[in-house]
Amino acid sequence: MPAEKSVQVLKSKLGKHELSLKEDIVSIMTNGAAVTKKIGKLIDANQQFCYAHRIQLGVADL
Repeated sequence: MPAEKSVQVLKSKLGKHELSLKEDIVSIMTNGAAVTKKIGKLIDANQQFCYAHRIQLGVADL
């Protein structure tokens, strides 16, 4: 799913719980894939990459 569509879906799901991406979400944690990096750029929230996933990727490259 493209990043733009992911943001639309996220806004829709949050809206069902009377939450706003802009007002209620201050940070997101992602796996660092290109799509999730772009999502982090599209929304106004702090983005943190999952260290456990980064370690797993590093070990898999050995």
